[in-house]
Amino acid sequence: MEQATEVIVIGAGQAGLSAAYYLAKHKVPYLVLDANDSIAAVWDSRWDSLQLFTKSAYNNLPGGLDFPEMEGYPGKDEVVQYLRDYVAHHQLQVQLNTFVGKVEKDSSGDFLLSSNQGTFRSKAVIVATGECQTPYTPACAAKLPDSVFQIHSRDYRRPDQIPPGEVLVVGTANSGVQIARELALKGRTVYLAGRENKSLPAKLAGKDIFWWLTKANVLDWSADHLIGRQMVTKGRHFGGLLIGYTLKDIVKGYGLKRLSKVVDYKGEELIFAEGERLRIPNVIWATGYKQDFSWIDLPIYNKSGELRQKRGVVKKVPGLYFSGLKLLHRVGSSLLGSGWKDSRHVVRHIRKKRSKSTQHFAHNASLYQPGHR
Repeated sequence: MEQATEVIVIGAGQAGLSAAYYLAKHKVPYLVLDANDSIAAVWDSRWDSLQLFTKSAYNNLPGGLDFPEMEGYPGKDEVVQYLRDYVAHHQLQVQLNTFVGKVEKDSSGDFLLSSNQGTFRSKAVIVATGECQTPYTPACAAKLPDSVFQIHSRDYRRPDQIPPGEVLVVGTANSGVQIARELALKGRTVYLAGRENKSLPAKLAGKDIFWWLTKANVLDWSADHLIGRQMVTKGRHFGGLLIGYTLKDIVKGYGLKRLSKVVDYKGEELIFAEGERLRIPNVIWATGYKQDFSWIDLPIYNKSGELRQKRGVVKKVPGLYFSGLKLLHRVGSSLLGSGWKDSRHVVRHIRKKRSKSTQHFAHNASLYQPGHR
């Protein structure tokens, strides 16, 4: 069975839901498709003690439903509940359990999306599947024998999941540091390996650091901005910056054993960039993710393997858009309370094209039956 609507949004995270909000606000027929069985499932699947590095006031999505005020930094459960409340509050049209395996165009220029729930047709597609797609581990991970327990941070939930013995956490961004700290608090001997990440104070002159960043429009700096460009090329985005503490503080305060970058595995030992060698029974790879858009059967990459997009608009494929990717256009593109601006921009682009065209699909009521939200 083929179903049609004007805009399909793929992914029901913050980027996809904010895009849906703007589409609904401007009465553009749309549907959000998500492969999972619940809203914010990616957030829900992260480790139990995950905390944001932004206070409640800086986590709001558009539309007037504010993130609940709370002391300290919100955890993943608060984010999950907020996103689910957001869908209910704005009555957003979301169809769950729908895995999109292929996106292509037919001879008429329409998009065809093949899924486990049949085929969908649309005039435009917003890809909002986020950064957390395919877990990345360095090549040496494949060399570790079966006797070494290894897991990616995507699959880590809590300390008792890790077998007895010393633990190596590879990755010194927020994920790796939070996991290493949690394990140390449980009395585990923890090694932390990776580069010396930069940090920002939680407060400056008595005000939250994000108050200053917001006032100075830092989160809106584009990749074309001098400092924004440096953040792109050097990877110093907010996923990598430590907020409120330095790596040195964490290592000293929690008794972690510091190591440089992992480069190889030889003779039953991991080898590190500065010559250290370590035999270890447990490894947690907090090494991030890599993008995987191989399921989009369209010319979305340039010769260098980079997405052909500007501010989320793919000019080579009219009607195709991206939102929610790290440094997509702005320094704050992947942040919960800032990335929605990219979604707003692509919806504006859709509306502008729509006003010049009469080729719209009628509202298809069959897409919005009970149970499809």
